[in-house]
Amino acid sequence: MTFRRVALVVHPTRPIGGALAALNRWAGERGVAVVQLANRGAKQQRLAAAAEVEHGDLVVALGGDGTMLSALRMASPAGVPVLGVACGSLGALSAVTADATAGALERAWNGDWTPRSLPGLAVTA
Repeated sequence: MTFRRVALVVHPTRPIGGALAALNRWAGERGVAVVQLANRGAKQQRLAAAAEVEHGDLVVALGGDGTMLSALRMASPAGVPVLGVACGSLGALSAVTADATAGALERAWNGDWTPRSLPGLAVTA
């Protein structure tokens, strides 16, 4: 799957610098635009211009499981795949470590990945 645009969801306080630098290097080498979808929480890390999830070919969640859940909530209605990168301790949903960011992106770029559907629950008031 060739990506034209990767959208980011980032944790506001986790150390995402290494993963972000790897993502930006990888994207720059391939001419892939990187845009920010959202920040989790009140304190924001400003990274790129905001975008709608429908305009992304892949969503990358940099943070932990909570960041991954936020990204999944945004990407699910549009059917956009999400890659979770654990910036800190490895969680249950974020299977890629920060050090493995570029390799995971390259595998996705080459189609060497298997999407995994996760069950969800919709609650309305």
